[in-house]
Amino acid sequence: GMDVDYKCVIGKNCEIKCTKGSHLKISNSIIKSGTCIVADHNSEIEITNSFIGYNCVIVARNKITINKNCLIAEMVVIRDQNHKYEDSHITIAEQGFTVSAITIEENVWIAAKSTVLAGSLIGKNTVVGANAVVRGQLDCNSVYVGVPAKKVKAQS
Repeated sequence: GMDVDYKCVIGKNCEIKCTKGSHLKISNSIIKSGTCIVADHNSEIEITNSFIGYNCVIVARNKITINKNCLIAEMVVIRDQNHKYEDSHITIAEQGFTVSAITIEENVWIAAKSTVLAGSLIGKNTVVGANAVVRGQLDCNSVYVGVPAKKVKAQS
């Protein structure tokens, strides 16, 4: 089911979709216009006390958790799935997906146009620079930039 509490502010032209068997919970958050949030195929999305910028894409087929006080800038893509493509005898669209949960811990800033790939974990108080591609585990209290995202600084 879908639970969007009364403290949320949702901009124009957002698509917020929760298919049968999935769970989508957004509480005390700001979702700017043009953003697409989809909980699909018995998945779960939870966004708590956070800011999601313009034209973001957040799509789950497993689980995506965005914890409190996160800032997700414009045009960030967060997807917990990838297409399978190993069998050249059938189309990629017919091959299904691999899925792996994403967790974004408290007080994370993900700057504009970054991508968070399936299976990622971003530790609390971490900053991800613009246009970065996040894959795997990012330490707490750190700054990451680049493709793939690499640590450039540990915060105090």
